[in-house]
Amino acid sequence: MLRKPFAFTLIELLVVISIIALLIGILLPALSSARHTAKLVVCGMRLKQVGVAIFAYGSDFKGQIPVGPDADHHIITGNKYFNSMDNQLWIGDGGTAGATRNYTGMGVLHHGYLENRQAFFCPDDDDITDTDTELNNIGTGTDSYGSYFYRQLDEINGDTRLSSQTTNSLGQKPTVLAMDRQSVFPSIPSGTRTNHKNKASNLMFTDGRVVRYSNNGEKNVFSVDESDFPGAGSFPVLLDQLVQNGDHVGNGGSQDDVPNP
Repeated sequence: MLRKPFAFTLIELLVVISIIALLIGILLPALSSARHTAKLVVCGMRLKQVGVAIFAYGSDFKGQIPVGPDADHHIITGNKYFNSMDNQLWIGDGGTAGATRNYTGMGVLHHGYLENRQAFFCPDDDDITDTDTELNNIGTGTDSYGSYFYRQLDEINGDTRLSSQTTNSLGQKPTVLAMDRQSVFPSIPSGTRTNHKNKASNLMFTDGRVVRYSNNGEKNVFSVDESDFPGAGSFPVLLDQLVQNGDHVGNGGSQDDVPNP
């Protein structure tokens, strides 16, 4: 006896399609969350590579950290390059006198210390999409920027030797070296640049640790936010406060009671 070929009815097909759509709806957010977490982890690993390069530099230069030139910063008014929390790697022709076409900040590590140049960049950077262009700007008349704020000598009593850095202006021991660049500051050129959509930050400390902090409620206490202190002139002040918050948690404090919430 011949059997009829098996076939789904229209209703059965619609049920199967509905189940598949439901499963996709359940799985996609989980996959998106997993990708985000993976990028956060890789970002922290790259920041740790930068830390290793900083310590390698220090071993060659009597415990000093790399810093930018002793010249007026062309964006952060009132500061020098060497004492500005910044994510700049290379100063192009737009820099001030004595600073043009020069490495600054962690960009000093570009030659001879940081083998993986992509470590200057977070894979979850919300603004820098072409890292090769940023790297190719080094050595030219165009500025180059990375994904991480690097402290240099911002908020430090002492000099470039880590061993000499005793306190910040609040009397805290300096502990934070670098962190995810989180800047929501539209009043200055390129002032709005973030990583991880400003929802979390990796911080690197002088003991080599890299620690990830999620937002404190709706606010990232490791972000420079112009709404806290409007006006372009407040940018250096907010950078100082950012460093103070980093030193606070680096000394064992909680992000719930930072000095600048």
